[in-house]
Amino acid sequence: MLLDNCPKVLDHQQEMDAYHKPANSCGEAMKRKREPPWLDLRASGVDDMPVASTEERLLALLATLEECQTFLVDRANAETARLLSLAILELRMELHKVTDSELKALCDMVASERQLQEPATARRFPPYLKLVK
Repeated sequence: MLLDNCPKVLDHQQEMDAYHKPANSCGEAMKRKREPPWLDLRASGVDDMPVASTEERLLALLATLEECQTFLVDRANAETARLLSLAILELRMELHKVTDSELKALCDMVASERQLQEPATARRFPPYLKLVK
């Protein structure tokens, strides 16, 4: 996988490997209990966390996702980078408490402004590709 070479992903994998190592040298299934790494989202307990701590974790996750997206774009993996951009958008919306309807209203407003800015000759011809819902 392409992200396996991303430094943030590698760091996180090493933290997770250290967290899940057996407590003794015999390699038994017993695991030492300790605090999970700050980026472990599987059992994050976000509902129980103070707001500032939750926001800090989301900001850290956002920075990691953006770094991974940049890594993917640099490696010419545009489709995966686009998928990751959707996750980044969702996270930003959660951080700024933007609802889906507010985002749609903003997109509609931007689209209508673009149509007004297009020259009259460009609007005369129908588009070759049309989005079908």
